[in-house]
Amino acid sequence: MDEARTLARHGRPDAALDRYRQALRQQPANWVLLNEVALFLTFALQDARAGLDLARLALDLNPLSAGLWTTAGECLYAWGGSRDDEALHAYQQAAQRNPSDVRPHLGLAWVHARKQDHAAALRQLAEGLARDGSGQFREQLLQKQAEVLARLSQRHQQEQLRLANRVRTAGPSATPASASAPPPDKPAAKAEDGTGPPPATSLGGRLPWT
Repeated sequence: MDEARTLARHGRPDAALDRYRQALRQQPANWVLLNEVALFLTFALQDARAGLDLARLALDLNPLSAGLWTTAGECLYAWGGSRDDEALHAYQQAAQRNPSDVRPHLGLAWVHARKQDHAAALRQLAEGLARDGSGQFREQLLQKQAEVLARLSQRHQQEQLRLANRVRTAGPSATPASASAPPPDKPAAKAEDGTGPPPATSLGGRLPWT
């Protein structure tokens, strides 16, 4: 495995894959190795389908591993938006199995952000920041938080612009009041016995129905 990692770091993914294959032939039930190769296939070779197949094999061997569930979530997220619901499930399983692990919360935030659920994404980022005592993931968390907040602000501005355009389009055309309003009626004469309609000021400036 060390040789495969070295080859991968030096930009030789095909040679690294060959070494990983040799290792898997020798240790087919090594779920730690399966996990590493799954991530290599997904990110180094951009083959999320093959990576997910290995992650599932590893989970069959150790379904209680939070790290394996996180890897499955990574593979599903890299697959594309069509697998986002499965990615959410995988990350949630990881978070349940290891509540102190920051990575599932970061993964959940990425999925929620892609699904345009910005509030849920921000909640997961806040949870991740609260659990990141060592600061290992702080930069990633803060960067994603800033990105989500920027998208949320942009969406709010777009909604305000659409609302303003709708009001402007639906509003009546301006017409001078003197051109359209009928002449005012003559004020009603007050009855001699004082029973005529009271002036508005006697109601405190309010009309009866207000």
